[in-house]
Amino acid sequence: MMKKGMALLLAATMAGGMLAGCSGQSESGQTAASSAQNNGGETTAAETGSEGKTVIQFWHSMSGSKNDLIDEMVAKFNETHDDIEVVATYQGDYWESASKAQAAISAGENPDILQMGADHVSIFASEDGLLADLSSYMEASGISQDDLVEAFSWDYKIDGKLIALPFGRSTPILYVNMDMLKEVGKEVPTTWDEWHEVCQALVQKDENGEYTRYGFSMPYDTLYWFMIVAQAGGQFINDERTGLGCVDDGTMYEAFKFYQDMHNDGSLYFGPVTDSDVTCQQMFLEGKCGMYLSSCANLIGVQDAANFDMQTAFVPKGKEQVVPTGGCSVVMMEASPNKDAAWEFMRWVLQEPDGGMKFCMETGYLPYTYSMAESEQYQEMWAENPSAKTVFDQLQYASDKGHRVPQVGNIMTDLQVCIQAIMYDNEDVQTSIDVLAEAVTDLMEE
Repeated sequence: MMKKGMALLLAATMAGGMLAGCSGQSESGQTAASSAQNNGGETTAAETGSEGKTVIQFWHSMSGSKNDLIDEMVAKFNETHDDIEVVATYQGDYWESASKAQAAISAGENPDILQMGADHVSIFASEDGLLADLSSYMEASGISQDDLVEAFSWDYKIDGKLIALPFGRSTPILYVNMDMLKEVGKEVPTTWDEWHEVCQALVQKDENGEYTRYGFSMPYDTLYWFMIVAQAGGQFINDERTGLGCVDDGTMYEAFKFYQDMHNDGSLYFGPVTDSDVTCQQMFLEGKCGMYLSSCANLIGVQDAANFDMQTAFVPKGKEQVVPTGGCSVVMMEASPNKDAAWEFMRWVLQEPDGGMKFCMETGYLPYTYSMAESEQYQEMWAENPSAKTVFDQLQYASDKGHRVPQVGNIMTDLQVCIQAIMYDNEDVQTSIDVLAEAVTDLMEE
């Protein structure tokens, strides 16, 4: 019988769910309409490869300019391999792609390689026999698992197996309009109290009392709610995995109330459900807020578009200095009949400069191997772009162990209902949390 995490993927997709910074829209900064244009809105089976070549089906969730980079990467691989042809197909955001993969698995037609949101890996891993163990391939290729950045790979090492490789990995980062902070005589905030103070200095209203400028903008994404609970010193899911671990100690209330209060006094513009990150980013670029909390995956695009002095900064500290990780990883499906060829593509992406390194450097995603981070290319880039180095330095505070468990996929719809009640409807925070806690306990028991 299919476990609940897998069974809920389709339902979560239909509900518009987002899991820990892994929505295709928020990572790509593109609308659903522009995403569909990348492949004519179709996700049909790939054409047969050139004669004599092993064809590898690679499903991904990168839209817009990131889709173009994926196509360039795959084309470069195909040019350098006479016996393998990788066919990359956009399958929607991480939730949509995971749902389609689930359906394909049931029909015995799954891809060879699947890009999935970082948290989706644990959902698929909860089903025996879906994901191939990459350990032997790593060993045969002379690649040490110790070279994988620990913050991006700790949860992929299960019972001696390596079930995924990090690819486009990210953390939240604070984008700051330094010109605007100079205008109000403030420094970059480093704590919650400073953050609120700076935001209030930035807020502006018109003669009708309507906000014309906010302190910062933040998209509708569950990633930031996992983050703020950890910053408050709480643990989102308890150790027993039977329910929330942040209710009795009050950390969830403190965290969620902080966001609500910031929203109510204009410090925070909280993005809409649809096209949320696009909206929040545009507000920042148009000077309608002084700061923008979002994924580092948007870094290069924001830098290119900003007509002001833009710098990145660590996310301001609560009781704890902590950020979660998001983004995506790649897995090989156990049912793939072409594992050796699939691995060659995964290895090439992992190691070659024209693979994952180029993709990361041209987007803002973080290097996911230590050797990549230590490479001459990255060292030169960081010297020229200190904001990119700031994001990597923040990894010292990365932690996902409070929420990255297979069961987290089960609770996403209820968490979203809670967020919407608190932020859009301004409902009582504790009441909303109590409803969420009861729902989570019930789901964990099923």
